[in-house]
Amino acid sequence: MASYAMLNLRLRPSENLQRMIAVRTLFGRKKKYITPGETRHQLKPPPDEKGYMKYTRYWSNIAAFEPQLRTGDTLSRALFGKLKESYELYPFHLLATVYVIITGLFIYLTTTTIEFGNVRYKTWPYLRDKYWKYTTLPTDPTGATHQRFPLMEQLLDEIEEASQARRKEDEAREQAMKAYSDHKKHR
Repeated sequence: MASYAMLNLRLRPSENLQRMIAVRTLFGRKKKYITPGETRHQLKPPPDEKGYMKYTRYWSNIAAFEPQLRTGDTLSRALFGKLKESYELYPFHLLATVYVIITGLFIYLTTTTIEFGNVRYKTWPYLRDKYWKYTTLPTDPTGATHQRFPLMEQLLDEIEEASQARRKEDEAREQAMKAYSDHKKHR
């Protein structure tokens, strides 16, 4: 029985790893961090100097203590931590905002147009009742691009019928050729 269990362990390491992670997550003890208190001795600023001075130590090097975040430790703090003080970064923030907006608009417009997607969704039977709803221009205040075209629908319906008839003829021709070649092989 034990050897079968060991064999089972060797055959499926990913399942056992997932089980071990699940058990450890559910039943393992979570590490309790200690938040250190204020320092006992504060340096006093010189009496002739104005301003505020508070000394705190950086305790993140000690594993038992709670991780301490500083001004530039995270991306959001690095970008926006001292935004009021660093006015020279305003153009970069403006450019990044414009870039994100334009990229989002571009992605939205390209994914809602008729040209995007799987080839199966570009066929006329699929698009017949909704081709006029798709976005074709970034702005269309008059709604000119969101109208149905009956003449085009009629022409495309005729083209679709002709292609289906031609497809049936081609399939019949292929079956006849296959039957003929099978007949020649058996002679």
